[in-house]
Amino acid sequence: MFTIRPEHREDIKEISEINDLAFKGPNEAKLVEVIRESTYFIPSFIISR
Repeated sequence: MFTIRPEHREDIKEISEINDLAFKGPNEAKLVEVIRESTYFIPSFIISR
């Protein structure tokens, strides 16, 4: 069963690793980090087990 929940600080490393694998490099994960730190960031939700 999967649960949709708010992203937690401890999720960030794993999310970055998934982005690196999905996009074959670190650029998108770095972009997500920049967006996450901006004043325009809208908190996201993740799917977890």
